[in-house]
Amino acid sequence: MRGRKPHVLLLMGRHGTWHDLLLGLIEYVSRHTSWVLDLVEPTPANVSALCSRAWDGVIGHMNMRETYERVAAWKVPTVNTSQDLPLEDMPNFAHTATDNVAVGRLVADYFLQRGYDSFAYLGWEGHCNAQLREQGFADRLAQNGMTCRVMRMTDPPTFGPLPLNANDLDLLKWLKDLPQPTALFACNDSFAFRTSQICVEGDIRVPERLAIMGVYNDPLICRLGRPPLSSVALLGVREGWEAARLLDGLMSGRISPSTVVQLPPSHIVTRQSTDLLAIEDTALSKALRLIQSKASAGIDVTDVVKHTGLNRRALERRFTAQLGRSPGQEIRRVALERVKWFLAHSDLTMEEIADKCGFCGAQWMSVVFRKAEGTTPTAFRRRYGLPLFRTDP
Repeated sequence: MRGRKPHVLLLMGRHGTWHDLLLGLIEYVSRHTSWVLDLVEPTPANVSALCSRAWDGVIGHMNMRETYERVAAWKVPTVNTSQDLPLEDMPNFAHTATDNVAVGRLVADYFLQRGYDSFAYLGWEGHCNAQLREQGFADRLAQNGMTCRVMRMTDPPTFGPLPLNANDLDLLKWLKDLPQPTALFACNDSFAFRTSQICVEGDIRVPERLAIMGVYNDPLICRLGRPPLSSVALLGVREGWEAARLLDGLMSGRISPSTVVQLPPSHIVTRQSTDLLAIEDTALSKALRLIQSKASAGIDVTDVVKHTGLNRRALERRFTAQLGRSPGQEIRRVALERVKWFLAHSDLTMEEIADKCGFCGAQWMSVVFRKAEGTTPTAFRRRYGLPLFRTDP
């Protein structure tokens, strides 16, 4: 008689930020295991109701102390996918985690590159991921001589066309006191979405007066924003794959508890809420828009000079004064961001990626990439690329 198949409990939702994670997780399971999966929302009540079942492993979102303590009492191999609680407080679990400090730095760089000099952060009191994003955002701004106004909410935002509550009114007052224009980084898409609703009620124009950026790139929430919301996309599919791989290792004894797999943010998806350059220099703004749209087509500094009508020396002076880098460096930076996206999200060959990103061959792309990133394109793809295009576990 065949042995019993391992039963694994997935403590997570089915929508929003969990969707990509589940896709990656299921892909690993279908390729490498015979697990039987059960899915349930990660609430303490659900965990209590399931305590009598004999689970062989758990992958779950331990976003509440009570949920963590009840699952830990089962003493089965467990992988946590949440950073709402400090990971060091859960030493008996393995973890997947986003580098949230890097998320904050990425957003700070994005806004700095668009010429903003007023910045704000909307956080969530008591949530570790929000605190780390704030840290990365504020630290990167400080490195550039900038400061950041901060508001931390104690309650999660409401949804829908509901009357403004006390929480909302406090946020509205804070938003109205911000200088114009300000670049606002909200700790997640839900906070960004509620902010956009409050801006409508308070007659705060987005993005002209307030640019808004969220995290998770939830397509439903972001597209429902007024206007549609820019957001940081994470490597959700890859994280799901890694969570399943970790549990597989825990269950077989190949991996020890407390192992952490940390992933960087993927990229920023620009929508209308930040689609504005806060740069008064018309020629410089024109140059940046050309580079953003055409860097991957192989343009060079001569093309930018012709587009702006400035001579090359004048253009380089303006770039250096406003952005701290030359036009050529900006072209390479934008092209390399595109390269990283293809490496992480496609199975295109290096030659195909080089062609799509404006490089004259994969060898030259690799030279430029390694100089800028400190690693090769192949190593970058191996570490951060979608697992769906790989055959190794």
